[in-house]
This record gives sequence, C-alpha cells and structure tokens, in this order.
Amino acid sequence: MSTHISGKLLASESAAKYLMILRNPKDVCVSLYNYFPDLRAMGDFHQFFPRWLAGTDMYYGHYFATVRHFWEQRHHNHHNNCTVLVYEHMAADPEPNIRQIAQFLGPEYVDRPCQLYPVHGTGALSPTTTTVLTLLEQIVRTTSFEVMKPVVNSTQTRHRMANHLRKGSVGNWRSVLTRDKSDLIDQRVRDEWMGTGLGSLWEREMKWQ
Repeated sequence: MSTHISGKLLASESAAKYLMILRNPKDVCVSLYNYFPDLRAMGDFHQFFPRWLAGTDMYYGHYFATVRHFWEQRHHNHHNNCTVLVYEHMAADPEPNIRQIAQFLGPEYVDRPCQLYPVHGTGALSPTTTTVLTLLEQIVRTTSFEVMKPVVNSTQTRHRMANHLRKGSVGNWRSVLTRDKSDLIDQRVRDEWMGTGLGSLWEREMKWQ
C-alpha cells in the first residue's frame, strides 16, 4: 500500500515494512500544488504557499512534521521495520537504492536483483526478440520516469489526475519560487529539523543557485 498520510495516523504493525521516500521540501511544495486540482482551485501558487509552509488544511498533514516523524522512526523503531530513501539519490543512481530496498525487505530478496530473466520484445526490441537481463536491470528500465509517466497518467485520467506524474525533475522549484519563498523554506527547515540531520540531505539541491 502506498500513502502520503502522516506516519502518526498509520497503524504500527511489527510485521509490516515501512519504506518512506523523501524529497527536498522546495520541490515537494511545487509538486504538491500541481498535483491536486483542488489546491489550484483555491487560488494561485502564491496564495497556496503560506498555507503549505504552515501545514494549514493540507492534504496528508504537515509536511515537515511528517518527514521528521518517519526520520526518527528509522532510528528509534525497535522492530527495525522502517527505512528511508531519498528521491534525488534514487533519480541520480537507482541501482544501489533498489538493492537497499531488496535488503530491507528481507534476506530472501537480497540476491534476487542479480537473477537473470528473459525479456520479450520491449522498448527498442522487436516483438519477436528476446534478451536476458538481470531483475535489477529490468527494474531500472521499467521504473524510469520516462517509462512510468505515460502508463501512470493514462490510468489516473478518470480520477482527474491526468498529470499525476508531471516532471519528476530535481530542482524545478527554482523556476517557481521567489528568493523570499526559498529563504522561508530554509528557515522552516532549520526550525523544524534542527539537530536531526535532515537538512544535510539536500544541501546542494536546496541552494538558490
């Protein structure tokens, strides 16, 4: 099951596995506004921004509090069933992140990314062509943003989510946020995540230039 709701609202089950994907807050802010038609209907981005920053009437609660909750769960959960990945790292180099997911799922999955499987007529291959790839190679191909976007968006159109996947790029916030808004997010990061180490995850991605 995938969800965006606050971790505090999720039932804690020792047998479950909790995998959280974190993305830098400036891209999250811009992406969330474009993701929900209802948010855009309430006003333009500049009206939306202070509400998002304060966590006021936002879908899935307060972003900064939710991220901090899962980050701390990773260290303090005695079931060892919570881990965190960073979106920007996954986009830049998916293979080690896929291996990390396999290891997190359990010993029986650790070697599976290296196993070979036949692939029939996909991508640039003709329908009659068969090639052999590792499972890891297949996952990297089929989960790329370029491959997933048309597939996911075509299934979401009926829910008024034709742009469910929009850009997926890193740093697109720089084309939307003003310097003042960028600085306000930087300050909120310092206020909300002081001493957690979260701010260091995106030192390069959150710089104005």
